Amino acid sequence: MLTIGYSYTNTGVNFKGNLFKLNEVKKMDNILKESLSEALNALNKNIEGKFPEYGNFNVVYESFKNPEKQSVVTDYMLKITKPSKDVKGHEKIRDFYLTAYKLPSPYIAERLLASGNKSEIIAEIRKPDMLEKLLKTAKSLENSLQDM
Repeated sequence: MLTIGYSYTNTGVNFKGNLFKLNEVKKMDNILKESLSEALNALNKNIEGKFPEYGNFNVVYESFKNPEKQSVVTDYMLKITKPSKDVKGHEKIRDFYLTAYKLPSPYIAERLLASGNKSEIIAEIRKPDMLEKLLKTAKSLENSLQDM
């Protein structure tokens, strides 16, 4: 029987109390990082003409299945949206989110990564550290969904 908090060499415990090897976690992180990188690159390539500087537009997104099959997260989506009309200056503001889905259940977890005008959002997406930020956020969203 496993006691949470007991120290095992080169192993960890997930929230369900299952043992896993830490090097397997690193391998899973690399697989997720690769998928996030592909989605970020696809979004980056198509971003310029997809949404205007001012006014309404359709959601700009890139989604993908989670490559980590043992995760509770089934899908991820990077998306750029316009905030609600309640937000002051909403005509020029764009929001950049990472969303995690736990399908087929109706649960999602979402995190706002950046908010600003079009050029600010593009600059944020193109920052060199954005991929690491996405990976940390994805893991945080996964932890949020594990408890549901």
